[in-house]
Amino acid sequence: MGERRYRLAVVAIRPQPYHSPLYRALAAHPQLDLTVYFLLEEGLGQARDLDYGRFDWGYPVLDGYRSQFLRNRALRPSGARFAGAFHPGLFRRLHPRHHDAAVVPGWFPLSVWLAHGACWRSGLPVLLRSAANPADPVGRPRARAWVLPRLFRRCAAFLTQGTRNAEFYRRYGVPEEKLFLVPHAVDNDFFQQQRAALGPRRGELRRRLGVPDDAVLLLYAGRFAPEKRLGDLLEAVRRLDDPRAWLALAGEGRERARLEQQAAALGLKQVLFPGFQTQAELAEFYTAADIFVLPSEREPWGLVLNEAMNFGLPAVVSERVGAAPDLVLPGTGRTFPPGDVEALAGCLRLLVADAGLRARLGQGALERIRQWSHAGSAATIVRAVEFAVRGVQA
Repeated sequence: MGERRYRLAVVAIRPQPYHSPLYRALAAHPQLDLTVYFLLEEGLGQARDLDYGRFDWGYPVLDGYRSQFLRNRALRPSGARFAGAFHPGLFRRLHPRHHDAAVVPGWFPLSVWLAHGACWRSGLPVLLRSAANPADPVGRPRARAWVLPRLFRRCAAFLTQGTRNAEFYRRYGVPEEKLFLVPHAVDNDFFQQQRAALGPRRGELRRRLGVPDDAVLLLYAGRFAPEKRLGDLLEAVRRLDDPRAWLALAGEGRERARLEQQAAALGLKQVLFPGFQTQAELAEFYTAADIFVLPSEREPWGLVLNEAMNFGLPAVVSERVGAAPDLVLPGTGRTFPPGDVEALAGCLRLLVADAGLRARLGQGALERIRQWSHAGSAATIVRAVEFAVRGVQA
């Protein structure tokens, strides 16, 4: 008698290259029949993103698994607003007639609560997957302290992304047997193939950016938003006062004009603002860079760190970066307190000055990220579904 095949629904906010590899792995598993329900089309070049404007990832975000886009009945559709996603159609789809369990992404926006409600009403077990991190600042802590324990008691299992995410759930009393580690990972194969292909062109890529051969290129990639504290990074580079230190801020967002003005005011002539980069384009920056920097004061995980480590880059990240306990170890990079510009400058100064240390940490980063992948995620989610279904049937 063969193993049971489970019909799994995944509710997803929008298509993203960070989630697609996991969906493909789930779709390929012989015990899973997967359907992904997308709430928004942002990221397909058909809608505006709050920071990036119109954009396309340049990566096959919908290939390799079955998906549906649900009709959004919100008056002002947006993934950035709680009421910007309103999908009553979830009540028809999230039902034991169609699925055996559902993965629901946290508790924002409104349609995520509709997904929870649909599962509660029909008796469909919920596997919760969020990026919640106890290191993040929390607005309305009393409301969260009242709401989340009640929500968590209704969840059959929790798909944790890493150390801090699991710690978050434990703080709210979630029992250990309900926690299933599904590493927050990227498509390691894709990025390491890019690394192998682009490595011989490193000198060419740096010359194209105008970066001298003897320069040490620091790289940030992501949104230009206040919580990223990119102004701290500019000030830290000024304090280095080292002509070898170059900085590339690859991204886009509301803070761009202010950051360009700050760089000019600080007299930093070796700062590049190349704009938003697709996944394939960003690989060229990872290849050209020497150090990856993520100074955020709020960063639930930071998947760009995963990407950078696939290119063997040592990392300097704030202690608030959710991935730090799992990925930024003594042998892969350095951490500093968020907002401490002198500590950030100290970490950078050490790495800029020591090519041997950069090489050792870069090799450690490559070895660590190879262990942090989607390799066993589908099998773990099957176990979580089995656990959840048994709990409902008990």
